[in-house]
Amino acid sequence: MPYLIIFASGYWTQLTLYWILGTFSNDMGDSSRVAGLFRAFETAGQAVSYGLSSASGIAPVVPIYVNCGLLVLTVPSMVMLITRMPRRPLSNVTTE
Repeated sequence: MPYLIIFASGYWTQLTLYWILGTFSNDMGDSSRVAGLFRAFETAGQAVSYGLSSASGIAPVVPIYVNCGLLVLTVPSMVMLITRMPRRPLSNVTTE
């Protein structure tokens, strides 16, 4: 049951993040770039996690310190992103 909760909440969180990023623009190119950038950071985090987990000879506490350091670096960016979130979805009307 705990694995089911972890995996379900992980997928739900990822889908929610993609939906939030999709509200920033109606332009397909902009949305694709933002989603690609998000995916790049996600993949970089997975690579760091895999590298730390597979390294031999490091103390078990090192991955925790690295994750805490990365969290401290990403929280200000996350707060800035959340404050830029539109209150209402962007309109589909374009002005020329």
